[in-house]
Amino acid sequence: MDVRSTSFPRNDPKGRAFWLFMARVGNLPSGVLVYAEDTSHYKSQVQTGLDYLVKIKRQWPQRRYYNVQMVVPYPDLTLYRMDYLDSATEYNSAVVGVLQGYAIVFKFNADSQEHLDTLVESIKSIRHG
Repeated sequence: MDVRSTSFPRNDPKGRAFWLFMARVGNLPSGVLVYAEDTSHYKSQVQTGLDYLVKIKRQWPQRRYYNVQMVVPYPDLTLYRMDYLDSATEYNSAVVGVLQGYAIVFKFNADSQEHLDTLVESIKSIRHG
């Protein structure tokens, strides 16, 4: 994954967000970045992944957002997906769930919608519990 394509800082100066995992597809700039963010600093409560995605849309209104949907329901965690374009050639998706006050964010990027869908589908293999 080309970390320059993310708007996520390597070191969060306020200590609210923590990188958990990052992987890329071969030598392509496509892949996934997983991080957790403490949601207690938001003025309005963030209780679900959907709440978090609404905040993302407000924070970066210049992006073209589409395809907001529920992805994987677990007994105590529901993940929501929102796709967006940063440029004409980079497809992105954020898949988010909130657990015990932390937004768990999977940020995918790919060179096509089909490739993006394949990457996001991989999240369904994660076992929680």
